[in-house]
Amino acid sequence: MAKENIFNNAVRTFKERYAEEILPKLLEHENEIKVGNITVLTAKILSVIPFLCIVVIFIKETFIYQHQTGIFPYLIPILQFSFIFAVALFYENKLKNKLNGIIAPVLFASFDNMIIKRRFNKNSEKQFYDAGFIHGYNIDGNVLEAKYKGNEISIGEARIIYKSKEPANKYDHEITADGILIRFEVKRKFKCRAVIKSDFLKWNHPVSLWRTKMEYGVFEKKYEVFCDDEIEVRKLVTPVFMERMLDLYEKFNATIISCAFYEDSFLIALGTNRQIIDVKKLMANIDDYSVYADAIRQITSIINLYDYLKLE
Repeated sequence: MAKENIFNNAVRTFKERYAEEILPKLLEHENEIKVGNITVLTAKILSVIPFLCIVVIFIKETFIYQHQTGIFPYLIPILQFSFIFAVALFYENKLKNKLNGIIAPVLFASFDNMIIKRRFNKNSEKQFYDAGFIHGYNIDGNVLEAKYKGNEISIGEARIIYKSKEPANKYDHEITADGILIRFEVKRKFKCRAVIKSDFLKWNHPVSLWRTKMEYGVFEKKYEVFCDDEIEVRKLVTPVFMERMLDLYEKFNATIISCAFYEDSFLIALGTNRQIIDVKKLMANIDDYSVYADAIRQITSIINLYDYLKLE
């Protein structure tokens, strides 16, 4: 099915259900959302501004007037304001989750054969951990399963964890990125294992793989390729594949991208620093239809990565 057909069918189905199943429920919570926005904004201001004032006073007393009072007199108010800020974030996330719970089931059901789950299935989980293209992840939103051309697609909003090495001291440290984890099942088992990752991520790759340079300078500046078979990996990482991997940064507004050919799956992690449904934007205007259109467009783009990257 063409990308336009997937998008148009989903939009049409969603529009049919929006007025009956989503808008009335959102309007029920309209006052709660307004009060919540004001409460959260007020709490943030009441915590951040006094916190900054205390920091300024501490710096002046300690370094300008050289009064060695120490940090202790400031510790209690700092903890109080930090607590207020944390409560504001907790309340904001609780409200966002409530709205997401209203919208997500209807929006994602607009796609044929798509269901929402609490977590990835066991096969997807195992491959995400074993493939070596990320260090780990925590589910931080919706997990979706769908079928495309008879193959299973798993999509999850997650906090993606990488282990990187500081060039200066060579110690491991973690990099986290909010984004999307995707598993495409393919009709064949790959003859080699390969990991492709953003060039600046210096985490340890699986010991069974070695660095392979590709004969495309622009791609080499953005990505590094590791594999266990240099001949077979070139059949997968073709010039067209490399061009389109480069396009993914702009296509998904991503900051970090890593992927893997592993067993019977193509796995990809997109560090987008946003969720599929931009609930925060919706909290400012609950009738902002562009939020829903953007979410449908993003899901459509994810599904069509199967064709875009020529995984068949």
